[in-house]
Amino acid sequence: MAEPNFGGGDALRPAQLGEAIDHAVFLAEERRYIEAGLLLERVRAFVDGRPARSALASRARLDTLLARGGALELVEARRRTAERALVDLRDDDGWVLYADRHGQRTRYRRANGVLSIKIDATVDGIRPADAFFIWREASLFRHWSPLISRSAMLHDFHPAEVALHLEIDLPALVHADLALHGWGCVHLREAGAVLICVRPLEQTALPTGVTIPPPPSARRTFPPQRVPAHIDICVEPRSPTSVHFTYAVSYPLHPAVPTWAMNIILGQGMADLFAKMRAEAVKMAAGDVAASVHLARMREPSGKAAARWLSDRIDPFVASLGQPGGAAGEKARVSADTERWRRWPFR
Repeated sequence: MAEPNFGGGDALRPAQLGEAIDHAVFLAEERRYIEAGLLLERVRAFVDGRPARSALASRARLDTLLARGGALELVEARRRTAERALVDLRDDDGWVLYADRHGQRTRYRRANGVLSIKIDATVDGIRPADAFFIWREASLFRHWSPLISRSAMLHDFHPAEVALHLEIDLPALVHADLALHGWGCVHLREAGAVLICVRPLEQTALPTGVTIPPPPSARRTFPPQRVPAHIDICVEPRSPTSVHFTYAVSYPLHPAVPTWAMNIILGQGMADLFAKMRAEAVKMAAGDVAASVHLARMREPSGKAAARWLSDRIDPFVASLGQPGGAAGEKARVSADTERWRRWPFR
């Protein structure tokens, strides 16, 4: 179904205001936070510029939608986070190349007590929707993700949003854990990508009865710690069997941590990240439930619903790649609309 086009050459008319607000809600529900935030910004400016009496109902509706628990509550903050992540993932300044092999480039940056690692690679031979499902299923990370010894999904908010708990237990080195809150920003129509933004989990984000596990206590060479990691992943489907990933993680690193310990994190921990993920995706493509924990998860009610939500959004975009007027044309049209939104006088 065609979506309303608010990017025409004319300014938004008062008669369009209700439809524009409805569409902002739709975009937020679809996790298209950047598009939703851009439209919301212009709707708010339009409402604020109207005489108080004529915009009373619209202003009251916006206040309700933006309030705690409202459909637009998170849009502005998540738009800022996603846009900043997109810029950071594409910025090459200050990064030191650690390794470039087997199609995967690993870089790092150490500054102000923070270690940042960035990995990018194009992974062939996998279905894009399967790749998204692998990243989503936090409780299964221990089966494939380097360094992860234990993993659990603390709460399943939505097919595109989860709370997770991970443990890293490196014998004789460190025992650490991460309590994280991850959500996706669908940005396919404009950038051909989905962003996954992961930040430290706050107890207040969890429903009553769900608690963050206590931090580890076992001491190794370095003290146990809860790592306040920031993770951003840009996932770009390139074809029905090819996906480009850019993955970045940043976390505080004690000044006393020696180079050899950092090399373990980089070499053993991150060097094979996408190779291991690809191996899981290949198992999924083979259709062998006995060999694939992810296919088995898809047969469970929550996994089935999440896989369907992802496929419904990823598969149509992938099918349009390479077609005349397909994904590339759509991205160009939406980008042009975006520029017109920024130029609207909203009078």
